[in-house]
Amino acid sequence: MAEPGDLIGRLRRALERGDAQVQGEILHGYRRWLEVLARMQMETRFQAKFDASDVVQQTLLEAHRDLPAFRGTTEAELLAWLRKILAHALAHEEIARKMDRGVGAVRMLWVRALARLREIAGELEGGWDASAGR
Repeated sequence: MAEPGDLIGRLRRALERGDAQVQGEILHGYRRWLEVLARMQMETRFQAKFDASDVVQQTLLEAHRDLPAFRGTTEAELLAWLRKILAHALAHEEIARKMDRGVGAVRMLWVRALARLREIAGELEGGWDASAGR
């Protein structure tokens, strides 16, 4: 395994050459570490809704896309940068799941309201019986 300084040097050279394969290989080397972090940071209620590996995949895609903007010179800085991207990806996924749940709740309210309107319409079609309080 390469020394951390060599890794950053290798990454810099790959960026200069535009060598996407080497860039991807270097980032992929952090996949397991990112998966552990993702599982530790995921809220329990979301663990059944989405998989940490999906969030890690998104993290790696974003990291690869934004790699030319990375200005760090040490592996510690690379790790901090990856953690930041992972935190953003996790937050985005959790917000999306909460929004899905919110949309589902609103949809259920509409379904119930529509059912109640149909109920009322059925009562109106049957006529209004003043003696029954209707």
